[in-house]
Amino acid sequence: DAAEQFVTWLTGKEAQQAMGESYALEYPLNPDAALDPAVKPFDELDPPQVDVASLNGPQVTDLMTQAGLL
Repeated sequence: DAAEQFVTWLTGKEAQQAMGESYALEYPLNPDAALDPAVKPFDELDPPQVDVASLNGPQVTDLMTQAGLL
């Protein structure tokens, strides 16, 4: 019950607005929360097409380790 209440609060407008306004500039999941003007809306993004199946897992892991991310 407590976990469900927490998730309900976390996805509510107040918490989502706080995340959207944080230094991380996250995309709010709740449509009632406003997006920070510094963040491009999803419909304006033009991400590259990536074939996930062609990614080299061991090489990626090695690069991330070298970068200190793992």
